[in-house]
Amino acid sequence: MRTFSGKRSALALAIAGVTAMSGLVVTPDAKAAGFIDDSTLTGGIYYWQRERDRKDVTEDKYKTNLSHSTWNANLDFQSGYAADMFGLDIAAFTAIEMAENGDSGHPNEIAFSSSK
Repeated sequence: MRTFSGKRSALALAIAGVTAMSGLVVTPDAKAAGFIDDSTLTGGIYYWQRERDRKDVTEDKYKTNLSHSTWNANLDFQSGYAADMFGLDIAAFTAIEMAENGDSGHPNEIAFSSSK
């Protein structure tokens, strides 16, 4: 049977001590002040544009493959807790198509496309 050297046993003892003491960490209880007071409203506005041409090898010319631009926006409301139990999270998203080249052959990937 092999015995541990002094360095290994000291390392094992240090790891065991840190592990044992980590259970002694005291964290304060999180208490919400209220449904409205602890609420947040976040959002963003994004602009997305894609322009891509592909070469048609039979005609040896580049043709539009993707060509569109879109504005996107989102809002996210997160409430605090009522009775420390009930909360609400409501999010909304919209996409407004600004331009799309009908020759692209692909629907707009970012907007709510009507292509079939």
